[in-house]
Amino acid sequence: MARVAAVFEHVPHPHTRDMLAGSAPPPPKVDDERIGFNGKLGLLLTTIVGTMWAAYLFTVLALVSFPSAIRSGNSIVIVAWVAQGFSSRSSSPSS
Repeated sequence: MARVAAVFEHVPHPHTRDMLAGSAPPPPKVDDERIGFNGKLGLLLTTIVGTMWAAYLFTVLALVSFPSAIRSGNSIVIVAWVAQGFSSRSSSPSS
Protein backbone atom coordinates (compact mmCIF):
# COMPACT_ATOMS: atom_id res chain seq x y z
CA MET A 1 0.00 0.00 0.00
CA ALA A 2 2.87 2.37 0.76
CA ARG A 3 4.17 1.77 -2.74
CA VAL A 4 0.90 3.00 -4.31
CA ALA A 5 0.98 6.12 -2.17
CA ALA A 6 4.51 6.85 -3.32
CA VAL A 7 3.48 6.61 -6.97
CA PHE A 8 0.43 8.82 -6.67
CA GLU A 9 0.97 12.53 -6.25
CA HIS A 10 -2.11 14.67 -5.66
CA VAL A 11 -2.26 17.79 -7.81
CA PRO A 12 -5.18 20.04 -6.82
CA HIS A 13 -7.25 21.69 -9.51
CA PRO A 14 -6.34 25.37 -10.11
CA HIS A 15 -9.83 26.49 -9.02
CA THR A 16 -9.41 24.61 -5.74
CA ARG A 17 -6.03 26.24 -5.16
CA ASP A 18 -7.49 29.70 -5.87
CA MET A 19 -10.42 29.09 -3.52
CA LEU A 20 -8.20 27.87 -0.70
CA ALA A 21 -5.87 30.83 -1.20
CA GLY A 22 -8.81 33.25 -1.10
CA SER A 23 -8.16 34.63 -4.58
CA ALA A 24 -11.10 32.96 -6.34
CA PRO A 25 -14.03 35.15 -7.42
CA PRO A 26 -17.23 34.73 -5.38
CA PRO A 27 -19.92 32.43 -6.75
CA PRO A 28 -22.53 34.06 -8.98
CA LYS A 29 -25.68 35.30 -7.24
CA VAL A 30 -29.20 35.23 -8.62
CA ASP A 31 -29.44 39.02 -8.31
CA ASP A 32 -26.49 39.33 -10.69
CA GLU A 33 -28.54 37.71 -13.44
CA ARG A 34 -31.41 40.21 -13.28
CA ILE A 35 -29.98 42.87 -15.50
CA GLY A 36 -31.72 45.04 -18.01
CA PHE A 37 -35.39 45.65 -18.60
CA ASN A 38 -36.26 42.03 -19.33
CA GLY A 39 -34.67 40.75 -16.11
CA LYS A 40 -36.40 43.38 -13.99
CA LEU A 41 -39.77 42.76 -15.66
CA GLY A 42 -39.39 39.02 -15.15
CA LEU A 43 -38.60 39.55 -11.47
CA LEU A 44 -41.65 41.80 -11.05
CA LEU A 45 -44.02 39.35 -12.76
CA THR A 46 -42.80 36.30 -10.89
CA THR A 47 -43.02 38.19 -7.60
CA ILE A 48 -46.62 39.24 -8.29
CA VAL A 49 -47.79 35.86 -9.61
CA GLY A 50 -46.45 34.10 -6.52
CA THR A 51 -48.83 35.94 -4.17
CA MET A 52 -52.22 35.06 -2.71
CA TRP A 53 -53.76 37.91 -4.70
CA ALA A 54 -52.81 36.11 -7.90
CA ALA A 55 -54.37 32.91 -6.55
CA TYR A 56 -57.58 34.81 -5.77
CA LEU A 57 -57.61 36.33 -9.25
CA PHE A 58 -57.11 32.94 -10.93
CA THR A 59 -59.90 31.47 -8.81
CA VAL A 60 -62.31 34.25 -9.79
CA LEU A 61 -61.38 33.82 -13.46
CA ALA A 62 -62.06 30.10 -13.19
CA LEU A 63 -65.40 30.66 -11.45
CA VAL A 64 -66.55 32.99 -14.26
CA SER A 65 -66.70 30.04 -16.66
CA PHE A 66 -68.31 27.67 -14.14
CA PRO A 67 -71.99 28.53 -14.90
CA SER A 68 -71.57 27.95 -18.64
CA ALA A 69 -69.84 24.62 -17.98
CA ILE A 70 -72.76 23.49 -15.80
CA ARG A 71 -75.40 24.80 -18.27
CA SER A 72 -73.82 22.80 -21.07
CA GLY A 73 -74.91 19.59 -19.34
CA ASN A 74 -72.02 17.81 -21.01
CA SER A 75 -70.03 15.79 -18.49
CA ILE A 76 -66.86 16.13 -20.56
CA VAL A 77 -67.10 19.93 -20.39
CA ILE A 78 -67.67 19.81 -16.63
CA VAL A 79 -64.73 17.46 -16.08
CA ALA A 80 -62.57 19.64 -18.32
CA TRP A 81 -63.54 22.71 -16.29
CA VAL A 82 -62.61 21.00 -13.04
CA ALA A 83 -59.35 19.63 -14.43
CA GLN A 84 -58.17 22.67 -16.37
CA GLY A 85 -60.01 25.68 -15.07
CA PHE A 86 -60.26 25.43 -11.33
CA SER A 87 -57.98 22.76 -9.90
CA SER A 88 -54.86 23.73 -11.83
CA ARG A 89 -55.15 27.36 -10.76
CA SER A 90 -56.30 26.89 -7.20
CA SER A 91 -53.68 24.27 -6.38
CA SER A 92 -50.74 26.31 -7.60
CA PRO A 93 -48.35 27.29 -4.81
CA SER A 94 -48.67 30.81 -3.48
CA SER A 95 -46.76 32.51 -0.75
